[in-house]
Amino acid sequence: LHAAAECTFGALPGERYLFCAREAEAGACGCFSRHFVIPMRLARTDFAPRELRQGRMDVGCSCVSAALFRSQSLRGNTCVSLCFKEEAQRLEVRGASIRRLQPDDFSVAVRLHAAMASPAGPADGVGPGGEVCDAAAYSQSDRRGFLLRPGSTEEAVRAALAESDPPP
Repeated sequence: LHAAAECTFGALPGERYLFCAREAEAGACGCFSRHFVIPMRLARTDFAPRELRQGRMDVGCSCVSAALFRSQSLRGNTCVSLCFKEEAQRLEVRGASIRRLQPDDFSVAVRLHAAMASPAGPADGVGPGGEVCDAAAYSQSDRRGFLLRPGSTEEAVRAALAESDPPP
């Protein structure tokens, strides 16, 4: 029995992508994971959601929206990494575990800003090591599906290639 209010899907590394159930049951994976790496050379992690043109964060929000949305639904097999050169940080947005995201750039910007301003913590059901400690809080968190990590664009590309192996 699946209880949406206590769903922790996406918390484990093996749950980063959702593949087509029809293909998975047949033993083959007809769809594939998509991992977009966007270098944000001029953008900063402390951007203002109402001033997206500064540092061209509008491009990052448009890329996230274009990669994740398909006819008002989210692509579960897609991840977008926004790589901020100046801070040497990257923000991963995972379609498989994100909830309640709207396709317009302002809504995406607000969620990106919140995820970068304060990473997921105990209030979001996440423990110090990144593990889920409160399933109900994790399921309701707006930071679910957003992961801020240190690293460069090159490291993001290497991570994307390492994850590109098809599921068993």
